[in-house]
Amino acid sequence: MNADEYLSAALPETVTLLGQRLMPFSLGHYKRLLRWKNWFVLPIEDRADAPPQLHDLIMGVWICCQSWEECTEGLFDRNLHSKLKKWGENVGKFDFAGKCNRFTQYIADGSKWPEVHNPAHSGRSSGSPFVHRVQMILQGKLGHSLSEALNKPWGEAIWDYFGFWEMEGAVQLFSQDDVENRKMASAMDDAIARILARGETLTHETIVAEMEK
Repeated sequence: MNADEYLSAALPETVTLLGQRLMPFSLGHYKRLLRWKNWFVLPIEDRADAPPQLHDLIMGVWICCQSWEECTEGLFDRNLHSKLKKWGENVGKFDFAGKCNRFTQYIADGSKWPEVHNPAHSGRSSGSPFVHRVQMILQGKLGHSLSEALNKPWGEAIWDYFGFWEMEGAVQLFSQDDVENRKMASAMDDAIARILARGETLTHETIVAEMEK
């Protein structure tokens, strides 16, 4: 497991967009965006022929610059639509494509998974959405309150989810040893290919010597 990858998920960099300082992309943000089918969280196949619209970006930034509770309170504002429209107009001219790319990157950076291998499963996919399963583990197994779970950085929540199941023996997370073993295997494959390309005989000694070059 790479500690840097976990820390970047738990403590993401601050992002400012359209004049708003975004909070770390959270489980609650992700749920809100999913609920309203915001373009930025749609499956790739559903976005292909339909580019993002201004309202996707404006609503996305509005959701992600607040906590779950603040956003919930704001949704009860009868003038929310007009306020968001006015805010969008006051933002003025800007590089729409560039801002969309930045918001996409913000979500991607806040949604990184640890590498998982050897999962113990029956082959049947779960009927519960992944975001729901993560929230259940945070609250049911790790003792988070509803507010703590919904405001937790989504990337960290995912790491906690798989970390819990690793302790339960259901999955294995990719470790630093796995990284080194993968590098070693790749280097050995390259060495063997070079030896065979020269028409030489493969032996333990020739492979070791080639890898040390």
